[in-house]
Amino acid sequence: SIMKKLVRVLLASVMLVLSMGFAACGNNEPADELSALGKDFIKFALSAEGQAIVTANGAIDVKSASTAAYDTEEGTISGDLEINGSTSVEKVIEALIEAYEKLQPDANVTYEGTGSGTGRTEAEKGNANVIGVVSAALSTEQDEKLDQIDFAKDAIAVVVNTENDVTDLTKEQVAEIFKNGTDKTWNEYGSANTNAIKLYCRKTGSGTRSAFEELLAIEDQVSTKGTTEQDSTSALVAGVAGDRDGIGYASLSEMGTTVKALSIGGVACNEDNVKNGTYGIARPFAFVVRQGMKTA
Repeated sequence: SIMKKLVRVLLASVMLVLSMGFAACGNNEPADELSALGKDFIKFALSAEGQAIVTANGAIDVKSASTAAYDTEEGTISGDLEINGSTSVEKVIEALIEAYEKLQPDANVTYEGTGSGTGRTEAEKGNANVIGVVSAALSTEQDEKLDQIDFAKDAIAVVVNTENDVTDLTKEQVAEIFKNGTDKTWNEYGSANTNAIKLYCRKTGSGTRSAFEELLAIEDQVSTKGTTEQDSTSALVAGVAGDRDGIGYASLSEMGTTVKALSIGGVACNEDNVKNGTYGIARPFAFVVRQGMKTA
């Protein structure tokens, strides 16, 4: 009957579409190496020129005595590259992209700030034209799936009001404060101030918040008692600057001068101590790719 013929034709069409879909999936194997553009962009970020851009945009460089100048001939690289991940690295990454595209005008490099988690997920797919970017070191589990290439460092400063007479806390004390909020008072930590401690935090999803909590081993344990959550670092810093009882955290590069950074375990929060590894609340800004993928 005509109806049966129509059904057969429809089924055949569905099977064809499905077979094409499976074939396409079969060809979507992870790449063995990054594209020439991907490799060259990483080389530029790690070069003397790239590292100068890192420091000019508030982060801490990872250069060493062996850091070389960028030596790829101008105008020889083309194609599309997507960089996807942490919002904390936005300022540095966008400055690197802008400088790189001036040297390689046929290259189209885009950055999407989707968060470190999405950056890792995208990198795991092994697309030759995608690089993930993260603002926290990989966990042991993540390290089994991804390779990490640090291009900068960032310290997270523990900040208090400039009138606060506390100057130093241990990592354990900072963790204790953030787990207990207003249940703790400043005089428990050597201050003359007997008021309850008020926490200023970034909202869930912030790369700075996740790195801070991970470095202090207080993930999902931060108190909500008297806690103010802010959308941005600038708003958090402004809150602490206006609250004598406040404590918060911010990237060293973004804390400004309206608050003061505490030393941690007797080690000041500054660039030298981040570089030499003695300051305890620091994190990498890093590219991530599928484990084993060639990047050079």
